Amino acid sequence: MTSLNDLKKGQKGRILSFENLEIEKAFLIFGLLPDVTVELKRKMPFGGSLYLSFNQTLLAVRRSEAAQVSIEIQ
Repeated sequence: MTSLNDLKKGQKGRILSFENLEIEKAFLIFGLLPDVTVELKRKMPFGGSLYLSFNQTLLAVRRSEAAQVSIEIQ
């Protein structure tokens, strides 16, 4: 399984699924749905947040949450 954590800076991925309903609800609030393409803009050092860009939005996501989102790297 490939997750959001596997993206490298500037790389894009299409969301496939979420590991559990709680994570899915949290991401749906921000418009991150299956089939949405996200781009990794920045990865903070020392296990910090990931900054994702999608639909003219920039969102910071914890790595623990990003690990629960399955993607297809494009």
